[in-house]
Amino acid sequence: MIFDREAYRYQKFLSDLAGCDPCSHNCSPIEAIIAIRDWLLREQKEILPGPIHLNLWFKLYQSAIPGICEELGLQPEALTFNDLSLAMNDWFQRRLPTA
Repeated sequence: MIFDREAYRYQKFLSDLAGCDPCSHNCSPIEAIIAIRDWLLREQKEILPGPIHLNLWFKLYQSAIPGICEELGLQPEALTFNDLSLAMNDWFQRRLPTA
């Protein structure tokens, strides 16, 4: 899945994406959550929580980031994508109810 902040902006600078249809999130977390959920639903063919629940969980995670960083000895402003992804997966596994 490819994201950009504006629809078709990528065509101005990246011809390698020809044939792909990147999604636009308009700098809105909820729009990104909806698009990613819908994409995962098409790919996985499993029932997923709705975007309202996912957005709530995301906000809970965001508020937990300072504590996570303190626990792991990381600086919030210096987190890499992998730091965030791994920490988020661990946080969700430990705190969210299982289906």
